[in-house]
Amino acid sequence: VIQKQIHYVKHRDLGFNKEQLLRIDLPYFAQVDDGQVSAFMQHLRQSPHVVNLSRSVGVPGQISWYMGAGVEGKHESISIIVADSLFLKTFGLKILQGREVLPSEFGTVCYMNETAMKYYEWEDLQSKIYNNGRKGGYQVIGVVEDFHIASLYQKIRPLCILMDDQGIEHISVRLAAGPVGQTMDFIRKAWKEYIPNHPLEFEFYDTWFDSMYRKEERFANAIGIFALLAIGISCIGILGLAVLVSEQRTKEIGIRKVHGAKIDQILFLLNKDFLKWIAIAFVIASPLAYFVMQKWLEQFSYRTGISWWVFVLSGVSVLFLALFTVSWQTLRAARTNPVEALRYE
Repeated sequence: VIQKQIHYVKHRDLGFNKEQLLRIDLPYFAQVDDGQVSAFMQHLRQSPHVVNLSRSVGVPGQISWYMGAGVEGKHESISIIVADSLFLKTFGLKILQGREVLPSEFGTVCYMNETAMKYYEWEDLQSKIYNNGRKGGYQVIGVVEDFHIASLYQKIRPLCILMDDQGIEHISVRLAAGPVGQTMDFIRKAWKEYIPNHPLEFEFYDTWFDSMYRKEERFANAIGIFALLAIGISCIGILGLAVLVSEQRTKEIGIRKVHGAKIDQILFLLNKDFLKWIAIAFVIASPLAYFVMQKWLEQFSYRTGISWWVFVLSGVSVLFLALFTVSWQTLRAARTNPVEALRYE
């Protein structure tokens, strides 16, 4: 179940295309001049391997700005991204309603996500204003499809994308498909040329979002190790029981064989008690495992289900493993010459 959830969160559609998308972090508190950043971005556009790039304050995975709802009776804060005109295109975001921003509108208009529209209970964009951030607020010119701005631990929040080309905290670069080594060398060289006094800090969005679940991966690995140890100890214990039972029933086996019992009948006789114990353990363990996994999955706002086949697969696997463990001993007992067992009787 844990592995299934990790696979789910790593492969879920985030609402934007995270492949071949690079995040470059600009120096904190704008320690570089806007002209340097503009020149750097302009230089990157010259590369045929750079498809698109955008500057913004806040990106999916790192929202640092929140503002009030701006409407009486609405108390939930709104996540804010300040972005230039290429932000939507760079991330591959879909505009469900509305239009493109015009150059003359920068600093006065915004986009809302679907969740924000539901939060405000707006059905259309007619005369809709996000009344916060500036005098007169921001005219809402479009609705973008919901996309994840945090890990899947959190539900998608109401989001407002303020269209303003003055925002500068991150540069997001969409790279062409294919090897990226040459393109990264080009980006490093451009950074040293235009922003030489600060180290280049970057990360690919797919790697970044995957890293949000490292704790779960470590937990899954630990659970796997302890599960193997538990199974190993259990197999040793059940093997010991098989040896004890076969020794205690040696004479019984001999008598049954003298009376014509076949090897498969003896095997069933010796193994049926183990099957009963495994069935009882399965009945006890399954609801406990279901309860624990349900509690663990509750920490994720978006999660996979607990499929019935997980329990069937686990039960069948344990059954065959237990039978494999004891069968060599019970087979040995079943094939013993009855003369050896009864020679002193």
